[in-house]
Amino acid sequence: MNSSELIALITAIAALTNIGAIAWQAWKKTKPEIRKIEAEGESELSDANKATAEASQINSNLLMNRIEELKVAIDAEKEMRKQDRIYFNRRIRELDRELHDYRNWAAQLAKQVIELKGTPSPFVLSLDTDKGMSSIKDEK
Repeated sequence: MNSSELIALITAIAALTNIGAIAWQAWKKTKPEIRKIEAEGESELSDANKATAEASQINSNLLMNRIEELKVAIDAEKEMRKQDRIYFNRRIRELDRELHDYRNWAAQLAKQVIELKGTPSPFVLSLDTDKGMSSIKDEK
């Protein structure tokens, strides 16, 4: 090896050493920044998770409030239906008593007609005639 080759070799080794030193220094400088960026990323992720948890809690509270409102509305509706049933059962009993009274009255009238030597007219449902309850016929 002659001296120019030796100088070129030493220069190449020095350049490689210099490149290695620069790379080492760059890595040492970026290592704290990488940690800082990772910490910021974890902090942002933690903040995002916290915000998501808070939003979920708010949604959960809103849903629970709505469920309670609906329960109250359902209970009120049930109470109204109960009152309706009570009213209609009372009306049915009243109408049954009224029907019983009309039947007794009709029986007495038929007895009076027979005692007077007449023939009582037969009972005909209003649905079987053209009179009355026409709205029910129209629905058929």
